[in-house]
Amino acid sequence: MERKVIEQYLINKKEEIRSLTVKERLVPFEVSKQFVAVIVGARRTGKTYSVLDFLLNKLRLKDSDFLYLNLEDVDLDGFTNKDISDAVNVHQQIYGVLPYVVYIDEPQVVQGWEKAIYSLHEKKLFKIIITGSSSKLLSKEIASALRGRTLTYFIYPLSFKEYLLFKGITPNEREPLPSYIKNKIMYELSTYLTMGSLPDVVINPPISSKFYNDYIDLIIFRDIVERFGIKNIGIIRLVIKSLITSFSKQASIHSMYKVLKGSGQKVSKKTLYSYVSLLEDAYFSFQLKKFNFSSRKSELSIPKTYLNDWGVASTMLDLKTEIGRTMENAVFIELKRRQTQNDRLYYSDVGDEIDFVKVEKNRVSNLIQVTYASSKNEIKVREVENLLGGSIKLKCDNLLVITWDYEAEEKVKGKKIKFVPLWKWLLDV
Repeated sequence: MERKVIEQYLINKKEEIRSLTVKERLVPFEVSKQFVAVIVGARRTGKTYSVLDFLLNKLRLKDSDFLYLNLEDVDLDGFTNKDISDAVNVHQQIYGVLPYVVYIDEPQVVQGWEKAIYSLHEKKLFKIIITGSSSKLLSKEIASALRGRTLTYFIYPLSFKEYLLFKGITPNEREPLPSYIKNKIMYELSTYLTMGSLPDVVINPPISSKFYNDYIDLIIFRDIVERFGIKNIGIIRLVIKSLITSFSKQASIHSMYKVLKGSGQKVSKKTLYSYVSLLEDAYFSFQLKKFNFSSRKSELSIPKTYLNDWGVASTMLDLKTEIGRTMENAVFIELKRRQTQNDRLYYSDVGDEIDFVKVEKNRVSNLIQVTYASSKNEIKVREVENLLGGSIKLKCDNLLVITWDYEAEEKVKGKKIKFVPLWKWLLDV
């Protein structure tokens, strides 16, 4: 590509970025010259804006400090892997210095992109960040292409703390909240749980209905159909519908198979397993296995399904009547957000129904129940009994019940149970 075209693109892109309103994201990136930072996540979760927030607001970089290429931009049609390296030289010619950070969005559209990125990385002159669409390049494929020289960061939809920041609410975490602030937070929590947590919807709530219908089509056609060449679109739609309607519940492939077979659809269980796996690869949904001391039995268990953004369920369900399920889904996503390499999450339903079993270094460390209760009287005896039973069987004394608005610490049958309102738990206060 001609140098003048690349130069004009870099100048125009910086002007475009300066005109953007980049809201704060609470995503802990770390970039170094030793590893390529790979930012992944579902569509519309704000991967690009999260990186720009990091570069502009947190690192406070100037135009001369970073190079940004979005290789899906029409202005870069015909861009080659050699042009990626040339763009660094053009940047230096424009600003007089090499970029401190090289940020490349959607590199996979350029054939041989990995060679160019690998070559830049080997020079150890820049900190490199990559963001890629899940429909075309999975994080594991990036790691493989760059021979393991990567650190991967996952971008989830907005946390409740980020949601409040988008709404201009910043509660003081160190002092008791005035009642009017708490009431405002509770109102926003209700909205968060019934509307969804993707940035586009939070910024512009009236678009939510059309947005989520279009979002499902985007997942189907670009992340599944185009990428994997799947022809039976009707089956994919039915699988998505089944996952949505059963979110925060067990989702049995066998049950799904019987429903499809009963409606005259010809499909194998193997195909259904494959489609559910593809939707998980696209970060549309997650499958949570049942805890068992036998890893084999755990893998063979019927999983519970959680949605990356529960707002998509509003296309089929009235989420105002499903507040308990959206609470549980929100807790799951927050647990995933806080998860470390040593953590694993499960649920339990053998004798003792426990929403979340957290395992650290092969030891059960936390048992968590989620309930839509605002007082002690509203908490079902069965939920507490299950937690106590699980505590004995799994040898875990760290017991937590996440409620709607009940807070206490009680000793029941010799076991200490902590009750924490959802808003407090989500804000970690």
